[in-house]
Amino acid sequence: MNTDVIYYKLEILKRYVDRIKSKTPHNCIALAENLDCQDIILMNLQRAVKICVDIAAYILANSNIPPPMSMKDAFYQLQMLEILSKKTSEKMQQSVGFRNIAIHEYDDINWEIVFSILYHHIEDFRAYAKEIFDWVETKPDKEKLIYRWHGFL
Repeated sequence: MNTDVIYYKLEILKRYVDRIKSKTPHNCIALAENLDCQDIILMNLQRAVKICVDIAAYILANSNIPPPMSMKDAFYQLQMLEILSKKTSEKMQQSVGFRNIAIHEYDDINWEIVFSILYHHIEDFRAYAKEIFDWVETKPDKEKLIYRWHGFL
């Protein structure tokens, strides 16, 4: 497995999370009134979930287990392989559910829920990155590459 691919994807994840944080308003009303902020935040949340799924898929493709049946299942399989904790796996599975709502029901988005996610669950991405990073560090073929995202962990 080329661990550089995982490191690179973690760097991209950090960029998305940083962008979300830089555009997160101080209250829900400000979020509900700012269409540009809504677009930037939702797009980067969707991208963050997708890159996490991509990381999971890459790891699973290099394992000897059957491919996941869904995006949520990819996180569950990482839990079964003891790469992710149960808590992180469940949080990431929930993020897929939010991503699906954001993509398919954009007109019905509850900005109070999005605001809650921004303040209470954005760190779920950091926890995911940390657990993936810690697992990659156990690989004998890894190269010690230090990217900007190292501070993300």
